[in-house]
Amino acid sequence: MTSAVTTLLAAKALDDEEARLKAVIGRLVDDTAKARRELEEIQVARKVMQRIQVQHEQQPQIATSGSKEPEAEDAPEGITTIKEAVSRALKAVYPHGLQKAGIEAWIKDHLNREINSASLSVMLARLRDDDNAIRNDGNVWFYIPVRDRKAA
Repeated sequence: MTSAVTTLLAAKALDDEEARLKAVIGRLVDDTAKARRELEEIQVARKVMQRIQVQHEQQPQIATSGSKEPEAEDAPEGITTIKEAVSRALKAVYPHGLQKAGIEAWIKDHLNREINSASLSVMLARLRDDDNAIRNDGNVWFYIPVRDRKAA
C-alpha cells in the first residue's frame, strides 16, 4: 500500500508540474504574439517616419524676412486649427494610422505646435463622429479619404 500511495503522489506531482509548464508556455505564446504585433507596429511606424522625412526633405524651403510674433511661428501659414493639424498628420501617414501620442509628436515635429492632450481627444472624437474624416481601431487613428467617407 505504501508503494501505491507513493506512485499516486508522484503521478499527482507530475500532473501538477505538467499543468504549471503548460500555463507558462501559454503565457509565453501570448507574450510572443504581443511582442510580434508591437514589433510590426514599430516597423510600420519606422517606414512611415522615413516616408515623411523624405517628403519633408523634398519640400522647398521658403525664406522669410522680417520678424514675426512668436505665436505666428508656432503654426505654419494655412494651419491654424487643431482640426487642420490633426487632419494633416493623419493624411501624412495614410494609409497607416497613429496613436494619440504619435499625432501629438507629428504635429510638434512638423508643425512646431504643442496641442493640449484633452483638446486633441475632443477633436479626434469630433472628426470621427461629426465629420467622418477619421476612424479609429482601438487607440490607433486613421484618415478617411473624402471619396470613402459616409454621409454624417
